[in-house]
Amino acid sequence: MNELAYLLSRLGTIQDANRKILVTAQYLSSIDSGQPSAAALKLLSGDVPKRIIQQKKLQSWAKDLVGMPEWLIERSYAEASTFLEAFSLLLHHEELNDTNPSSLEDILEEIESYRDQNEVALQSFLKEKVATWPNEVRWLVLKILVGSFRPPLTENQLMSSIGMVLGITAEKAQLRRLLHPVRIEMTMDGFIKTPTYEQALLPDSFPEIRVIDIIDECATADFELVFGKKNGLEVQLVKNANRILIWTKEGDLISEKFPEIINRIPDAFPSFKCYGQIQCKSSGGIDVLEARLAKKNVSNNDIDS
Repeated sequence: MNELAYLLSRLGTIQDANRKILVTAQYLSSIDSGQPSAAALKLLSGDVPKRIIQQKKLQSWAKDLVGMPEWLIERSYAEASTFLEAFSLLLHHEELNDTNPSSLEDILEEIESYRDQNEVALQSFLKEKVATWPNEVRWLVLKILVGSFRPPLTENQLMSSIGMVLGITAEKAQLRRLLHPVRIEMTMDGFIKTPTYEQALLPDSFPEIRVIDIIDECATADFELVFGKKNGLEVQLVKNANRILIWTKEGDLISEKFPEIINRIPDAFPSFKCYGQIQCKSSGGIDVLEARLAKKNVSNNDIDS
């Protein structure tokens, strides 16, 4: 069985956050290889490959890939909840008696090599390979292929699972991931090493934290850090040397979501920790904050808009 594919499928059926964290921690601590690959951690954290092909194009290939009459395929679409579900079920899984089948990570790496090739090459590859993949792997690969895969874990849930396995807090796991020199290649080993100044960059307990006069320095064109209001985003700003971080009350590290606030604080400022609420200056209020938090990458266009 492909452990990662099974985990992703299982997590999609679990609603309780604590249960998701526990199930993921069990996977991380029990896989045969001793630790998940960097690709596995990327998938779990939501760092998935960009869409390689449009779903409409894949649908136009269905007759050739499935090897069934078009009328039967169309009727199957009507009975299933989605095209991908019907397509995956119609494909016959060939049992090849392979004692070392390709993992989900290996399949995705192979598919990635077709990104810059013509569509005919990808179609030929799928025709040859797609029916040989186990059901739980094929379903996920198809979703990733057309860009409809949604990670079943939040960043904080994954870090909580990693922290549970290693005996560290979720905040420490997030910080070690942030400070890793090449995050896209990070495996569990990267979470074990304690970075320099780690303790100084971790948040203090909410709300028992001293306040310093840094608030006015953080105001930008769109956001400001304030005290005493209830409709903002509660955060803790932490600076040590030239590293500045923003933590939420829930323990999420969101520095990369608000680079303009980070850039407002001079490097010459002494180290500090302060507490406040990020508020939006426009009429959008909390909706604007939530939209910013939902962005995977914050660009200059987001800051200038």
